[in-house]
Amino acid sequence: FGAGDPQADNDWAAFRQALYSPYSRNLVYFGHGAPNGLGYNPANANRYITAAEIGNTLHTVPVGQTNRHAFRMVILDGCSTGKGTLPESFGIIHQENVPGSYYADASLRPSAFAGWSAAKYVGFFDGATVSFDHIYFIQLIQEYMALGNGIKTSVNIAGGMPQCQWVMSSQFKIFGCWDLTFWAFND
Repeated sequence: FGAGDPQADNDWAAFRQALYSPYSRNLVYFGHGAPNGLGYNPANANRYITAAEIGNTLHTVPVGQTNRHAFRMVILDGCSTGKGTLPESFGIIHQENVPGSYYADASLRPSAFAGWSAAKYVGFFDGATVSFDHIYFIQLIQEYMALGNGIKTSVNIAGGMPQCQWVMSSQFKIFGCWDLTFWAFND
């Protein structure tokens, strides 16, 4: 999207509206990211959504609000999205491997967040070519989850596949419930 492209502003507005819909509880995002937001340029509020905005709008930060709209599963395929405050902004516990019993005892629906703890390069040579290892990795995570595996197991399996040898899968951080599947607790 070019800087003067009005369609990009419309696309981001539509994304923002879908993100905050009361019916939204799962998100898979492919794009630019940062530790504390989604998008490429934090200075452009039309094309960047901060973790603070997400937390304020979803009523997840500060914790304990009555109108809380927490997400069940969030997978962010964007640079450094697993380094900052995005998990809690979506209402997901910012801790690795939270046991299912914790959620049951707290009367909460299990949830999981996945994001990169480092910069990722999906395109090379100014976008002239793509890293198919990265594409396969993300695709395989979804395939193994669809087969009934939890998100952490799916990431581990995908990261060990030969077609994903150049992906640093240990940098794909999972917070919340590692055993959460696509189909579980989605009613």
